Amino acid sequence: MQVFETIVANLLQREGWWTRSPYWVPLTAKEALKIERPTMRRWELDIVAYRPGKNLIRVVECKAYMHKGGVKLDSFAEHNRNNKRYKLFVEKRLRPVVFQALRRDLTRLGLIPKQKPMIEIWLAAAQLYQCNEKQLAERLCALDASLYGPSWIKNRLAETKDSPYENDVVTTAVKLLLGASDGQEKRIDRQR
Repeated sequence: MQVFETIVANLLQREGWWTRSPYWVPLTAKEALKIERPTMRRWELDIVAYRPGKNLIRVVECKAYMHKGGVKLDSFAEHNRNNKRYKLFVEKRLRPVVFQALRRDLTRLGLIPKQKPMIEIWLAAAQLYQCNEKQLAERLCALDASLYGPSWIKNRLAETKDSPYENDVVTTAVKLLLGASDGQEKRIDRQR
């Protein structure tokens, strides 16, 4: 599991989501042909998050690009539909096939109820290149997608500083870097 995906999954868990990262979606031979990848039998998703009370699934694709300048708005433009990094966002036939296979697999495993949950796609971006969050959010909205941008990530990490202690890497790193707001914090040990 990559570090940025771990951070985003942790932040989603703090908001009440159950997460799996990464998640490999099994594809049938027919589905692989439908998405024009006849030899592909699994599709990797960075994070699958589920909110039971809403029967809602969020597929979150994570792009840190810490040393590459950031996510480019142009990557989602009409003329750039063959972009290989954002396939679930820009390839029209791909998303419905992968999401149908995801629903089937999660139901088979007993991880979601048989009522079809709604599935959303989100991009988690640590950095943006030559655009702002509003511009990227609008572009993603046109593609039926949403954004966890740098400000969401930074704000949620800053909130972690004031949360009770939890024995995980993200909380520990934030508290070491930013310091706990209160020396009297409560300790919560998770049983693994």
